Amino acid sequence: MELTTPRLRLRPPRFADREAFALLFAEPAVRRYLAIGELDAAAAERFAEQFIGTSRYELRRHGSGALSVTLAGGGAAIGYCGIRPLPDRSDARELVYALLPDCWGSGLATEAAAACLDWCFRSLPMAHAIGFARAENVASCRVMRKLGMEHRGLSARYYDWPLAEYAAAASSWLAARVQPIEARRSGATVSLAG
Repeated sequence: MELTTPRLRLRPPRFADREAFALLFAEPAVRRYLAIGELDAAAAERFAEQFIGTSRYELRRHGSGALSVTLAGGGAAIGYCGIRPLPDRSDARELVYALLPDCWGSGLATEAAAACLDWCFRSLPMAHAIGFARAENVASCRVMRKLGMEHRGLSARYYDWPLAEYAAAASSWLAARVQPIEARRSGATVSLAG
């Protein structure tokens, strides 16, 4: 499976992405908003390898998971985005994303997340997508609002501290989009390969 947008390519992670993900997970500005704690370079590399393995497993087993995000022109991964299964819900999945700080503020997270939501709502038996962010992570909360996700308050259901919870219903998402969001914006398509 591969998703393309005007500026991005999202594909299943490869173990060759380990170095790029290790840089992402070792970056203090990124890590402060993720539920992974302090990681030195070696721990970030181990975590990246585990993250890639888990993501590949989820994609095979559940049909969705975190995808590597690269710029459309190619190059190393600049982060990840995807829809991951929740441990206790079959009707909902979690929207996850993280990009390197150099990519912040450019709309790339919103573009990647919109492509993932659109594909999952059209392709999987999924009634809801749920996203979580630390309340002080204003940029991440803004991404979810721009996607049309509804703020539902704070929740500590899946993580060890209260996070802002946002949700989108497949029915509302699909009703608002006669065609995929990328096609409406710029004539691009979501392509599925492999």
